[in-house]
Amino acid sequence: MALVNCHECSGKMSSEAPTCPHCGAPSIYIDQTNPKPYKKKTSLGEFLGVIFLGIIIIFAVSATLNSCIKSSPSNDQANTENALRLSQDTASASNENSNQTVSPNSTQTNNSTPPAPPISVTAVKFYKDYHKNEIAADSKYKDKPLIITGTILSINKGIADSMYLSLSAGDSLSLDSVQANLNESEQSRAASLSKGDVVRVQCVGGMMVIGYPHGEKCTIIDTKHAKDTPSDEGSDGQTTSNQGSAETGTLDSNNPTS
Repeated sequence: MALVNCHECSGKMSSEAPTCPHCGAPSIYIDQTNPKPYKKKTSLGEFLGVIFLGIIIIFAVSATLNSCIKSSPSNDQANTENALRLSQDTASASNENSNQTVSPNSTQTNNSTPPAPPISVTAVKFYKDYHKNEIAADSKYKDKPLIITGTILSINKGIADSMYLSLSAGDSLSLDSVQANLNESEQSRAASLSKGDVVRVQCVGGMMVIGYPHGEKCTIIDTKHAKDTPSDEGSDGQTTSNQGSAETGTLDSNNPTS
């Protein structure tokens, strides 16, 4: 910094002062549009402090990494011990289960309750029970093994080519019926049936749908063809004779089965 004369009043002023302290005229010795910013000089103490702080951070990071590396083997050992303990527990449970297994001739098997025998019912009674009291009929028949005997009104196919028999539940002029839904394995036997045949099917009790009681998963046990039944009244008498057999729930075992 030097003392110079003001170009206006010739007074003494600093060469770095922006204006003359005497007359206020702007200095011609510095760039007024882009004055140099003040730069604070960094002291030696601040510089040493930054270096010291960096060393501390480096040591802290190194210590953390070393502790993680040292702890890894202990964690692996703990995981191995847990796996061995779990394996031993599984083996012990397996041995206990094998010791508790009983043979087919054991007392536990002998004391088990045998499955309930199928309920034999005619299509007429099955239909009447449901229309008399659906709740009571569900309690008696639903999800239970049944053997239903009835005269075929029609052999039908439903949704997705499902097969079912409509079994008469009234006289020859009535449309009251029970629907026996057949298993797929019964296709060939169902193809040999005719309207008016007396058939016996084993089913699982279903429910009543739109006024028609259902048997599910039915298989054909035996059949008495209409042509094998003597008739006293022509075609109408034939149906009546078969209906009578269906109502009693009996089939002649001497007749061939399909």
